[in-house]
Amino acid sequence: MFIYRFSRLIQSKLLWGLLALLMVFAFVVADSCSGMGGAGGYQRADETITPKTYEQASRTVGTLTNNDLIGITPEGQLYSLLPRGSDVLRYALSVSEPQSSTGNPNTQRLIWKLLAARQLADRFDLTQGGKNAAKQMIETSYRDAQGAFNQEAYQQFWIQANFPNPAEFEQLYSDTWLPAQAATAAVFKSVGWLTPMERDFMLSVLFDETTAYTVTLKNTAKPEDIALDDAALKAWYDANQERYRRPEERTIAYFEIPSSTFLKSGEPSEEEEIEAMQYHADHMDEFKDPSSTNATESVTYEAVRDQVLAKVRANDALSEAHTIANGTIIPKIELSSFEEVAKAYGGMKTATLTQTGWPVGFQNAMDVRERAFGLELGSEMVRDVVDGTDRVYIIQLTGIRESDIRPFEEVKEQVTTACRAAKVREQALAKGSTLRDTLAKALAEGKSFTDAVAACKDENLTASTALTFTLSDSSTYQQTPYRAQVFDAARNLGAGTLSEPTVVGNNDVLLVYIASRVEKDPLKKTEQAAILTQQMTMESALLTSGDWLSWAIKTSQPKDPNGVPVNLDITE
Repeated sequence: MFIYRFSRLIQSKLLWGLLALLMVFAFVVADSCSGMGGAGGYQRADETITPKTYEQASRTVGTLTNNDLIGITPEGQLYSLLPRGSDVLRYALSVSEPQSSTGNPNTQRLIWKLLAARQLADRFDLTQGGKNAAKQMIETSYRDAQGAFNQEAYQQFWIQANFPNPAEFEQLYSDTWLPAQAATAAVFKSVGWLTPMERDFMLSVLFDETTAYTVTLKNTAKPEDIALDDAALKAWYDANQERYRRPEERTIAYFEIPSSTFLKSGEPSEEEEIEAMQYHADHMDEFKDPSSTNATESVTYEAVRDQVLAKVRANDALSEAHTIANGTIIPKIELSSFEEVAKAYGGMKTATLTQTGWPVGFQNAMDVRERAFGLELGSEMVRDVVDGTDRVYIIQLTGIRESDIRPFEEVKEQVTTACRAAKVREQALAKGSTLRDTLAKALAEGKSFTDAVAACKDENLTASTALTFTLSDSSTYQQTPYRAQVFDAARNLGAGTLSEPTVVGNNDVLLVYIASRVEKDPLKKTEQAAILTQQMTMESALLTSGDWLSWAIKTSQPKDPNGVPVNLDITE
């Protein structure tokens, strides 16, 4: 699909340069997605993806695919809270993605697609300006009807998306979201191409009256009736082991030192005042005038002096806590024991962290996980100090369970269920293919559709009556059964053609036959040609950018920090 879509570009000499650029990068990604694993991050040959970068991509994917990010206008209409520029990126990541048994896309595939897009932006310098550029894009995304920044709409987004403050989202947007978005938009804008034949076909599909029939082959096989011996189950398990991989797991002991213990109060000293003024000058984007409608408008130090002083003192207190932890508390642990020293700070706690999970109960959770996975048992690197937002954590590695494939006996029940489901589906599709061959032969011999179905002589076979509709007129197909499959076939098949078998419902098989297509309103087709051309060009570009991202991660698997190939094919 990727090569097919791009091959159409060769008809335009002006696009050769863009095509060459994209194909060169595609091979770069193919090369960079391979390589040996290394400690500290996922590996892509000449680039190590740090746990922090990977987690940023994971958080971005989680936000983009969050179906709960919906706002309501005063008129009661629903709208997406996501920044407006995210539409192309969200679509490109999700298009044509295989669905899991729960109906959700494979998150790991989406994450690596995002990382591929981000690398494209880095390689070709598609984004500049860092957080300032990100803030300007965000301000543009949340403008109201008068063009002013809508602080309330933006706040509704970052709160509902579970960001503790806008600065955290803006940092994420700057580091991961914006580069990937720019790269995908660049591909999108470069590859829109439409032939007259495609345009005319789609005009006919939309505005001509279509008559279609469906044929349904009822599935009679039940998963529980499929006999599978241990050899068959073991063969399935061996062929699909990555489905049953569990990530590396680390157990840590920890305790906390609140930074409030070291927080200063009262009037600031001259040194503190100077430090606060310098901090304001270096971080003006952190401080907003509540009355301003401009997200990037600077405010004077005097207007936010109390906020800046509080921030500086909080940072100093956290720094002091970190210094005490490293210089005083760690040496005490080495002379005594971790558990004994922890008693003075509320006692020792334990936590189990997985390589891909979100550590619950920690501030700056990803930093905690990254540091924990950098520790080594039996060495000087067995413990560390990690800053939270208002406390520091003293952590000590106590155990490691390496990433491994769960044993066959442990997952035998899951294997049995998955294997039986796959066998039922395989049988259904095999019967569907045989049925399609029989029907296609009968139709080619000149039989009517009704006679062709009757010639199959299968009591589990049912055919619909004629389904007549015009795709551009929704009133003509409201009650059509299997409407998604019928309309998909109508959009892609010409008159007199039979679709490939599709599994529906309880592993039943559906075929769609497009019997005829009759022109009803030639004037309307002519009027809509220009608009349709524009829409189809956009759709083609969206699909192509999505195809490219799918191709980029399929070419070669990345590897995790242990050198294990990341499985991007699982859908469970």
